[in-house]
Amino acid sequence: MSKAHVAAAAALLVSASVSAADAPVAVNVEGLQAKVAKEVLQHAEQGERALARYLERVRPYQRLSYDELSRPAAQPVNARFQPNRVYRRHAKDWAPQRLASAS
Repeated sequence: MSKAHVAAAAALLVSASVSAADAPVAVNVEGLQAKVAKEVLQHAEQGERALARYLERVRPYQRLSYDELSRPAAQPVNARFQPNRVYRRHAKDWAPQRLASAS
């Protein structure tokens, strides 16, 4: 074998080992169609590069971006909103005076 063949084979092995070493990526597929969500999850399991290639391929018609998929899921609200002020307080304060002046 020539040195060029050895170098090409080494480059091929290195690139294959790098792509095989990609760790799965956590994605948020909430709100996506079932088929699209399945494909996104499939590519996310293969790694970040596979997901990036998929998103680049489907971008013209799916309008997906990596930022949207990597955003954490929305957290549900645990407690009701408690305002820190009393609404209509002014109207309640003046109500007895209006009644007293009307009589």
